Amino acid sequence: MDGLKEASQLLKDKQAKFRDQWELPVRSLMDGITHRVHRSLAEYIRFSDVEQGEGATPEIAALGDSRILALHKNMSLYLGHSLSTSEWLYVTQEMVNNFAQVTGDEQWIHVDPVRARQDSPFRGTIVHGYFILSLLPNLIQIENLIKKMSGDYRMIVNSGLGNVEFRSPLRTGSKMRVCATLKSINSAKRGIDAVFQLMVEAQREGNICCIAESQIKIIV
Repeated sequence: MDGLKEASQLLKDKQAKFRDQWELPVRSLMDGITHRVHRSLAEYIRFSDVEQGEGATPEIAALGDSRILALHKNMSLYLGHSLSTSEWLYVTQEMVNNFAQVTGDEQWIHVDPVRARQDSPFRGTIVHGYFILSLLPNLIQIENLIKKMSGDYRMIVNSGLGNVEFRSPLRTGSKMRVCATLKSINSAKRGIDAVFQLMVEAQREGNICCIAESQIKIIV
């Protein structure tokens, strides 16, 4: 019993020592995290109010308007022009299989090369349409295009895709690239709403396999 009491007391002493050693640093860390969270929340609320015109001074509103006008003027010079063509990307069967596994779309026309050669009219597997779309942001790097055209903005928000059309299949093992054209720009309350037309070209077939419109909000 004496040994058990000694062990219990030793454990209590170690716990007290650990608490004394780490209580202040941990409390300081938590206080710092709480302060940063409160500050970030306050900044978010302030930014949201300014965006919606609530509590915005005339000077802030004028500054926002002037930036929007300047951004619109700069980007209007590129309307209708081809802005960039990406490098060729080789789409492998492994890439297609990984996408199929993640999304659950494991139809044989995508993941079974043997059956596809026998039964598919395409004589091989083809790339998922949604996989093609998912590759567009990395290939075209729209943020870099906007920097090239304007330079002065706060953030870019992807607001959707429009008029997506899969014109022909992209065969697995093919190379693809993307060409971006600035289709339209419209001044908005917080910045510019821009639409980029993206055309996906298949190297082997030598044609356009997909067209989509990327809708972007540029906030100043």
